[in-house]
Amino acid sequence: MSSSTSGEAPTSSSGDASDASASGTSTSSSGEAPTSSSDASDASSGDSGDGSVPVDCSGVTIAGVVRQTVAQVRTNAYLANVDVTRYAGIWEAHNAQTGDDRSTKWGALAGFALGVYRGQYVALAFETTADQAQIGQLFREADAALASAWSYWSISRCPGDFTATTGPCHAAGGAVGSLGWEIGSNTVPNYCHLEPNTTYYVNILFGTSGDPAEPSCSADVCGHVYQQTVSGN
Repeated sequence: MSSSTSGEAPTSSSGDASDASASGTSTSSSGEAPTSSSDASDASSGDSGDGSVPVDCSGVTIAGVVRQTVAQVRTNAYLANVDVTRYAGIWEAHNAQTGDDRSTKWGALAGFALGVYRGQYVALAFETTADQAQIGQLFREADAALASAWSYWSISRCPGDFTATTGPCHAAGGAVGSLGWEIGSNTVPNYCHLEPNTTYYVNILFGTSGDPAEPSCSADVCGHVYQQTVSGN
């Protein structure tokens, strides 16, 4: 699938999270890998959402794979040293640089290209809304400026959750795929059910099919374009 070079993610017409097709592993045409610092410690707990009892995330992260905390991201411009520990961090950086006022909340529809370092994963924290009728899909597809390969991704209460590759909240595949999600209603088959007013993470890792800990991309940084479609909000 062709991809946008303007920085705006094209709307995907299809998205099979199990699609095994993957594009090549050429290095970034920008010549710049995202700046990264990483947290080498495994997360032992996720956020509870209401600030009470933490979720037990012990044993969820993969040994030897560390969390990437900053990256180069592209919206309609290259943004350096973006906080990728939070979904809102991407849109805060975009708004500060461009003067636009895009929503920083989960479900923001504008697309972004995100690079992930070899041997690292990204966990974008976000808060669900109180709207129990909100339904959406998070799409990914290849980006012209980033190497593409097999990747794992999930929506989870735990950062770095790649323990499962099947089910509505976990997926793996090549350059094209999607994860459907819904808040509260739990009415759409095969969509990831999210509780309202709760913290979750979008987890992304470029790992080999069958072995998430083994990098799937020979480049220093790999990435895809991500975009959402949302209804009910």
